[in-house]
Amino acid sequence: MNEHIPVIREVDHGTARLLPDVDRERAWLLTVDGAPQSYVDLDDPAYLEFEYARRLAHVADGAAAPGAALDVVHLGGGALSLPRYVAVTRPGSRQEVVEADRGCWPSWRSTCRCPRARGPPCTGRTRGPGWRRRRTTRPT
Repeated sequence: MNEHIPVIREVDHGTARLLPDVDRERAWLLTVDGAPQSYVDLDDPAYLEFEYARRLAHVADGAAAPGAALDVVHLGGGALSLPRYVAVTRPGSRQEVVEADRGCWPSWRSTCRCPRARGPPCTGRTRGPGWRRRRTTRPT
């Protein structure tokens, strides 16, 4: 196993930690102030560790025929577990991620390979100053 170094950053809502999983080679757990927030396996985007993520994926899977592209807005991005799931299970889907914490994505963008994540987030409550979309996948 390659040794990965945790990423620890102060963000708007506390202290975020992106911790490598000891059991899965390229998987990461995101916590904020010690509370698990998101989990991503870079080698297997269809693997969803948390029950809430599996339930949301089940909703997406029931929204259209298997493999059909969807238009999805994610309120909260975390480590982009669900956007990655949708991208791999429904190629060509258009997705937008709304993240309330301005400090989160820059902290682990390179670690989790998020090349299209950009711009300041919005709170999800309003499209006030600083609101911008973050496109995680582009239609093909």
